[in-house]
Amino acid sequence: MAMLYSSTDEDSYSDEDNDSFGIPNFWNPVSNKEFFVEGGGIGNPSPDSESEEVREEALTRWMELKPGVLPHPVPLELQCLMFVIGHMFQPDHSVPVSMIALLPRSIRIKLLLLLPAVDVCKLEGTPVTQGILMDEVWEALFKERIPRFLLKKLQPELAQSIVFDTPDKFKDKFDILITWKEAYIVAVFSLLQEKLNHDFECHCHSDHFIQDLLYGIGDIHEGTATEIANCFMEGGTLNTHGIYCCALTCFRLTTANHYHKFADPTTPKPMFPNHINDSFVSGIVNELVDCDVLLRKLTFSDEYLFAMKPYFKNPGFIKKLNKLFRFVEVLTVVNESYTSNAIKGSLNKIVNLVFPPGKLSVVKSVTLVNEFEVVGPRLKGHNLKHLGISLYLNRKTVFRTAVMVSKCQIVPVRIQKNISQKIIEIINTQKELESFTFTLITDDSRRRCLLDNDLIWYLYNVLKQPSLRNFKFDASHLRSQVSSVILSNLLSLFLSSPYPLSLTLSLSCPLLDQQPKPLTANPVPLKTLEIDRCILPPDLLSFLPQNLVLESLKLQDNKWSTVSLFTNLQSITVEELVLHTSELMTDDDAKTILSLFDIVTAREWKLGLNIEDEPETVETLLHILTMITSKSNLHSFHFLNVEEFVLATVKGDTIVSIMKTIFDSLSPSEPSYFDFAISENQLQELLKDIEHSWEKSGKIKMKTIRVFDIQSFDHDYYRSVLGDMTEELDLCDALNFES
Repeated sequence: MAMLYSSTDEDSYSDEDNDSFGIPNFWNPVSNKEFFVEGGGIGNPSPDSESEEVREEALTRWMELKPGVLPHPVPLELQCLMFVIGHMFQPDHSVPVSMIALLPRSIRIKLLLLLPAVDVCKLEGTPVTQGILMDEVWEALFKERIPRFLLKKLQPELAQSIVFDTPDKFKDKFDILITWKEAYIVAVFSLLQEKLNHDFECHCHSDHFIQDLLYGIGDIHEGTATEIANCFMEGGTLNTHGIYCCALTCFRLTTANHYHKFADPTTPKPMFPNHINDSFVSGIVNELVDCDVLLRKLTFSDEYLFAMKPYFKNPGFIKKLNKLFRFVEVLTVVNESYTSNAIKGSLNKIVNLVFPPGKLSVVKSVTLVNEFEVVGPRLKGHNLKHLGISLYLNRKTVFRTAVMVSKCQIVPVRIQKNISQKIIEIINTQKELESFTFTLITDDSRRRCLLDNDLIWYLYNVLKQPSLRNFKFDASHLRSQVSSVILSNLLSLFLSSPYPLSLTLSLSCPLLDQQPKPLTANPVPLKTLEIDRCILPPDLLSFLPQNLVLESLKLQDNKWSTVSLFTNLQSITVEELVLHTSELMTDDDAKTILSLFDIVTAREWKLGLNIEDEPETVETLLHILTMITSKSNLHSFHFLNVEEFVLATVKGDTIVSIMKTIFDSLSPSEPSYFDFAISENQLQELLKDIEHSWEKSGKIKMKTIRVFDIQSFDHDYYRSVLGDMTEELDLCDALNFES
């Protein structure tokens, strides 16, 4: 694990043995109470002759609550950090930054990981951060504070729309390099949009996640912030060392400078009052500009544009927006309903900032969700790398092709001609696209079947653009079906021409409308076909080349019935085969993998499975893994997060058996290559057994072990056991960031 400081920087104050990448668990005062005395909080140890009763009495007296006094003794180090945090950037009684810079590097790291994000921004570039790699500080803040647990509490449709992009994911999606700080700010701004659309209430019935991300102290999971919160007791302590409890029922903490941002009527009056009273939405913009941060990805919704409308009359505010948006490279505009003229006016002003008239824009990616009138015409003359078009299918955008349809019958529809023309005009402005995504969404319960029309035929032409590398047709949010004519045409064009290099299909097409002409050639093998959340007709694959040759075949989150269709081909030759599904794998499904193995020639297999813990299923799976590892590289394997999908848990013996099979397949003569992932709840009781199995198999290192869905903070324990088994140990919920 990389350290947060530069190895070349010498700091006479630093204590290298105590430098830590994360926030450690501070000394527990209750279990070490003999080191604490009444009054000052920290004192000399009690004499050996002092009775336990006397120490208990001293502890009890100390814990009597008074406003502004700690309710129980805490370590001196934590008290000092709290004092520094509570007295930074205050109009009076402020701790000078020059003095903080004299602290040991390890203490400065701990301080940065506890401070509100806006204060971390202010300290960047000052002597406080000298010798510290700030990108790794922001990486830790991102992973400890971005509320990923929200996704598990939301409806699946909503959770899918909220994406927390890491720098690696941003690079994969948009071919744009960003820092962890920029990723953090993008996540905050994206959550701000969702806050206006949905309530993200925690158990205290208050919606304060945005405030937590900018003004909160410590992480939002159970960790050091909780230890500080223990200094506050409901109805007792009001503030401690200049730190305030801003939501008394859930112990969110902040400083006097920021407490008013939480707008909690129960918040105590601060020691250093601040009378600024900006509205919440515009206040976020002001805060980000004051912190001198840049937005690389910008998302706008109708609700945000409506909330911002009064401020667009202020030239000073427009200047701030211009400063904040001047390096936006990814733009998303969401219009879920009819856009009023007022909102169109607000959007026009923002578009003028992102696409300055008469100047070239730095924007590389644009996604339009039902917004084709304001932004679309402005794209002319700007060469984008990625374009995304999302369309809601409803009465305004489609028309029936059959007048008389029975009540339970699926209604055949086509996209309205005027809508098609607007979208075609937008696409027609871009001749150098490298990536194109077309998404269909249903906002009502009507069952439809989308048929070919002018727009769909124009999309076929997009596939033929020489510059195009990736094409995605996503109807997974559609409650309706897609005509098999569309499906077969997309596959035919992809497999019979050199463009694009990658095709992703997410759709439901259970029946063939008409039998397509069989494909006999597959001339371009360096291609990637991804079948993602698809329902396919049983006889569709009969028209595919029976000897399919690809760079990569990815079968992601499909039902086993869809996976089994590919076993009907004569052969599949790929560099990489990815099979990832959350549907419970029975013994019959395991035999489907076995059938795939019989026809697939692949250098790498990547498996993500939810395994039925039955002896027959496990035995078949172990047999398959043994065969795969002997014939080709089993490059990665992970158990799906069973809590997320509410599926049966795999027993420990099964996990250990699978790990043993994997360990036995590793060769000391080959570079480390295997990537294994498992959730913490599956791993907790198996560490020693897995370690023992690894030792018996020759102690050959894997490339990566990922432990996801981590709830505890005992990272050092995982490092001590797993560190020797792998080149890289990832304990940072990496799999939860996948979109």
